[in-house]
Amino acid sequence: MRHRDLDLSVRQKRILVARIGDAFTNADHQDLNDVNRDVAYREIRELVDAGLVVPSDKKARAGQNGGVSQPARLRWWPSSPS
Repeated sequence: MRHRDLDLSVRQKRILVARIGDAFTNADHQDLNDVNRDVAYREIRELVDAGLVVPSDKKARAGQNGGVSQPARLRWWPSSPS
């Protein structure tokens, strides 16, 4: 299946274009598209299932930023064209 044949939402297209060649997080998707965490997760999951992005192995550690605890953030990387 070619990428142009996929039925992507405007929000999914927006995050892919905004982050061309760069990683993004669920929070990045939420902020850019003004959606909640669950919607962002579902839309990112659809991008993963379509093979357009892949989750990274790295998550942020709590206690970064001067000891301020924060949740781990999974980063999504654009997949290589096949």
